[in-house]
Amino acid sequence: MHTADRSEYAALSDRMAALLVLRFGMAAIVAGWALLRPEVLGIGLTPLLAVSGGYLLVAITDEWARRTSKRRGLPLITIMLLIDGLYLAWAMYVTGGTQSPLRFLVYLHLVAVSLLASYRTGLKLALWDSLLLMVVLYAQAALLVPAVDVVAGVAIEFERMPLLNVMSFLLFALATSVFSAMNERELRHRRADLQTIV
Repeated sequence: MHTADRSEYAALSDRMAALLVLRFGMAAIVAGWALLRPEVLGIGLTPLLAVSGGYLLVAITDEWARRTSKRRGLPLITIMLLIDGLYLAWAMYVTGGTQSPLRFLVYLHLVAVSLLASYRTGLKLALWDSLLLMVVLYAQAALLVPAVDVVAGVAIEFERMPLLNVMSFLLFALATSVFSAMNERELRHRRADLQTIV
């Protein structure tokens, strides 16, 4: 492995380690909120803790597999980001749906991914989070899961949908991505200037 490849791999490992720490933090916040306010949960405390523990186990296994693989493990990173979205959508649903006090975790995750992975990945993740929110809303309306945000068995009216919540993920990721892209471009210019001086 060349020196440049080695340094790039080390930088990627550092960023993925930071994301793993964030995942532990998100699961801890979900579990802590459930312990503090068990009366507002849509499920029992034990299943919530079990799902959160399973999520962390998957995250640890994924990161271990990525580190032990001979390649950079980009498919493993992508799979774990999709699982993050599923976990956060589920955590929001069981703690109040679109009005959940834990929805800030989605924004935190979007910022972290936009800055640690790439701004393009942040935008794709925002689309994934928005899609999951829509799926959860329609699953409630179709009586596939207990209703929290909508009237069960009644078609969702477009005017009454929490569109602002759906759009906010995209707008937030877009703003973060624009600033991240500007930052990356400035860093590239500085690196090019430094190489010219050297």
